[in-house]
Amino acid sequence: LRCTVVTLPKGATFVVANSLHPMNKAATSDFNLRVVECKLARSILAKASGHDWEEISTLNALQLTLNKSLDQMVQLVNETLHEEAYTLDEIAEFFYMNKSTICRVFLTKNTKHITKFKLHSRALHVFSEARRVFKFKQICDEWTAKESAGQVQDTASVLSELGALMYESHVSTRDHYECSHPALDELVELSHQHAAGARLTGAGWGGCTVALVREDKVAAHCDALIAQYYDPRGIDDLQVQQALFTSPPGPGATVILV
Repeated sequence: LRCTVVTLPKGATFVVANSLHPMNKAATSDFNLRVVECKLARSILAKASGHDWEEISTLNALQLTLNKSLDQMVQLVNETLHEEAYTLDEIAEFFYMNKSTICRVFLTKNTKHITKFKLHSRALHVFSEARRVFKFKQICDEWTAKESAGQVQDTASVLSELGALMYESHVSTRDHYECSHPALDELVELSHQHAAGARLTGAGWGGCTVALVREDKVAAHCDALIAQYYDPRGIDDLQVQQALFTSPPGPGATVILV
């Protein structure tokens, strides 16, 4: 367990917007399928790279084993995995197994009916998303260092950089990981009017978006979402108050050693 301090630029706040579209993840195979696809992608990448795929448990562990940067992992994904969905027959042939063994080793109870797996796009999302997270932190760290040195900075420009990463993240969750929802896409699109950036948050397929907004634009951002998203759906004021709220940067998670 690790805890890393990340200080956001002054004047930044988050606005959370609930799409009010619930997703019962236990009733579908979507979430489990993404886990299976990442497991398959990791195993194929490991085997193709000459490593014992059974000894590597995650895509992150694969990166550490290969001692590659995230840029290099993205390149490896593009060079090794084809963009078309993999069939069960193709996967079985790659591992020199029959299909029943593939199902037993890789699939879960509620994914055994699946016959096609989008391995390239899932792995691409994982590594590109990790790259965006580190880039986000790098921008924040650079801002903090300059602030500590007394340098005058253009906060709006920095927030724009951070926001662009959030928008890129949402596009990837929508197009590569495919865990978004039209309601979430609509909220993110509306956020372009006043927010620096926005993306879905949580597991996806419903739930909430989070937007990075300058403090002086929070009211305008919320008013726009109410007028263009909640009001047309007949959502009453009480529900809106519960669905749309600000979350200023705070201390965050803390590791306590006892």
